[in-house]
Amino acid sequence: LIPGLAGLSPGPAAALAAAMIWAFTSILFTAAGRNVVPVATNLFKTAAATLFFAMALFFRDGLPFDPELDVRQVALLALSGIVGLGIGDSFLFAGYQLLGTRRAMLVQSTHPLFGTILAVAFFAEWPSALQFLDIAVVLGGVALVLGDSHHRRKVVDPARRRRGIVYCLLAAIGQAVGAMLAKEALVGVDAFGATQVRVAGGAVALAVFGLVRGELGVWIRGLLQREVLWRVSAASVLGPFIAVFLMLYSIQNAPAGVALTLLATAPVWLLPLGAIFQKDHPSRQESAGVLLALAGIAVLLRWARRVS
Repeated sequence: LIPGLAGLSPGPAAALAAAMIWAFTSILFTAAGRNVVPVATNLFKTAAATLFFAMALFFRDGLPFDPELDVRQVALLALSGIVGLGIGDSFLFAGYQLLGTRRAMLVQSTHPLFGTILAVAFFAEWPSALQFLDIAVVLGGVALVLGDSHHRRKVVDPARRRRGIVYCLLAAIGQAVGAMLAKEALVGVDAFGATQVRVAGGAVALAVFGLVRGELGVWIRGLLQREVLWRVSAASVLGPFIAVFLMLYSIQNAPAGVALTLLATAPVWLLPLGAIFQKDHPSRQESAGVLLALAGIAVLLRWARRVS
């Protein structure tokens, strides 16, 4: 998955750094989520990312937004953010609490599979027999991880485990649907400006949701707890902003297949990071499943890029 690690050029190095950052920030979001509801954590993340991108655009272009985006593009990108970031990431953060960070991220990382299904349904982009085999490999790797008896003993409540799997699958579907919605709007536009609209769409939707439910004040008070605030602040700077910048840089400065492959390795870095920071030591079966699933995802991402 990571050929030539010692001598990576800037593009692949940026992709690898982004994957590592996403792995670490998922641990921070998991820790913060023990004190506040997942939706509140996601609201902070998307709102903070909107602000960071506005600052970056202002220093770069003199305006805190991209004036080149038309109404249709803004609508599609905002809707993409609502589905992929607002709804999808809220389910993912809930999954962190139910399954653990590494397992939740691995299940959610199957989103290319759902993207493939959507591409077949809406764009008639049929994968070959080898791609179907690759999808089976990915699902087999995920099944190895989720079927590990060591983890089943740690997660005592089977209903809690099933709910966590469903949440993470919903997160994967949300990300895939969000990507499909953004696909047409992203053609020929500035990636920074487009990403800002996506995260802003997620933030506004979550804030409205909190207001309608009458829970927004409770969410804000929970986020202002010292042990929560520093975690979500650090994770929001590192993940939605710095890691996204590194992702864009890597795609611009490395072969797309290489960049996408390295960007998909976040669950691999959760093997050592989870053991260090969460005392969550993977079994051999889990490690094998993670590597098998990610190998399949890497091949699938390369294929998806070739046909796009």
